[in-house]
Amino acid sequence: MDVNQLAYQYFGGVDLMAIEGVSHATVMAVMSEVGIEGFSKFETSKQFTSWLHLSPNTKITGGKVINSHIPKGGNRLKIALRNAANVIGNLKDTQGNSNKCHCQKARRNLMEHDYKKRSL
Repeated sequence: MDVNQLAYQYFGGVDLMAIEGVSHATVMAVMSEVGIEGFSKFETSKQFTSWLHLSPNTKITGGKVINSHIPKGGNRLKIALRNAANVIGNLKDTQGNSNKCHCQKARRNLMEHDYKKRSL
C-alpha cells in the first residue's frame, strides 16, 4: 500500500504530504509516535507540544521567571518535525535567494523603520 494513501486514511482525510517540508519519513514518524488514537488523545495543541518537549519548561516564583528552557529529550517525532522545519528554512525562493537572506533584509528594513520613528 502507498504511504500517501495510508496516511490520508490514518489522519481522516488530511493530506500531510501536501505540507511543504513533510516527507514520507515525517509522516511515518507521526504515525508511529502518536499511535492509533492519533491526535484525539490531546485536548489542545499545548498538550501536544508539551508531550513532544517542544514547549519551554518555565519555572516562576513570586511573579518572576526563574528558569525557562526547552527540556532535553529526543523522541523521533520531535526530530522529524525539526528536520521538516529545517527543510522549509533552507528552501530557495523563486528569485534564487535563500529565505534566510530574505528574512535578514526584512529585519534590516524593520529596524531602519523603527530607528527612523525613534529619531523623530
